[in-house]
Amino acid sequence: MRMAMRKRYTGAVLLFFVAALALGVSLATKDAEAHPSKTTDCSGCHDQAPQGPVTAVPSTTTPAAGAGYSVAITIGLTAPGDTGYHIAQTDAAGTTNTWTTVSAGETGTEQTSWTASMTAPTAPGTYYYNVWCVKGPTSAGMAQSARYSITVPAPTVSYTITASAGTGGSIDPSGAVSVTSGADQSFAISADAGYHIVDVTVDGSSVGAVSSYPFTNVTANHTIVASFAADATTGSYTITASAGTGGSIDPSGAVSVTERGKQKFKITPASGYRIANVLVDGRSVGAVSKYTFSNVTSDHTIVASFERRNARHDKHHGDDHDHGERNQHGSRGHVPES
Repeated sequence: MRMAMRKRYTGAVLLFFVAALALGVSLATKDAEAHPSKTTDCSGCHDQAPQGPVTAVPSTTTPAAGAGYSVAITIGLTAPGDTGYHIAQTDAAGTTNTWTTVSAGETGTEQTSWTASMTAPTAPGTYYYNVWCVKGPTSAGMAQSARYSITVPAPTVSYTITASAGTGGSIDPSGAVSVTSGADQSFAISADAGYHIVDVTVDGSSVGAVSSYPFTNVTANHTIVASFAADATTGSYTITASAGTGGSIDPSGAVSVTERGKQKFKITPASGYRIANVLVDGRSVGAVSKYTFSNVTSDHTIVASFERRNARHDKHHGDDHDHGERNQHGSRGHVPES
């Protein structure tokens, strides 16, 4: 009898455990139907990912190394609930994600747009980012929603060409001129009125009195210096020419002559007269019919005098004692043209 009671007790216990197990399975199944896994698409669950359109647009795609930029993020929702976003740096294929510290959301409010503040990497290159928009307090319902990329350009290398000009002219451009590495830069050199270019030196070496100079494929700093000098003063002088009674001198009066120039004069007696004498700066040069001033560097005078042919006996000189041409140095004959 005792044996029969023990069998009945054992059977009851087994029936209880079987019933309890069946009830647990039933409850788990119902809970799973009401609350599916948070790593799957759980439509109707408060931890589901947004199902509407998503965008992520950076304020610049080429930020400077280490510079800040922003990303405008928007999402669309099919059901109300609290929302947020997460950003991860990834590879070009978008398969390897490194979470950034930038995240927002799950604040208990429904939000559909954000402006994320980001900092560009310091090394040049192209970087890719995945943006997840989430819905629910635990972020378990994340789903990739958008991608964007930025390119950090290599730093620009530049050099300085220092250009200067002395008194009497200019160089353009002037001062400290910045030139990108590998680029070209030309300079124009101009002299002021009354001046001329004497020399142009580049990095201390003369390149001559050039009016322009080009630097090509610049890969270092340089200097260019232009120097000028005043033009030689070109003056003029006056030769005062006059003739007495009985003839003429041509040209006559105050005759202007350019510095270091020359000037010829012709002395002609009137009918019945002959040349008596010609004075240059008060000194006689004889009864010449022509006189040339050469390399004039000062004022001068020339005076011609005449006399009647029968005024004295001409045993030794004949009827006309014209001694031909003289120049200011006292020699006779023709003075060649320069």
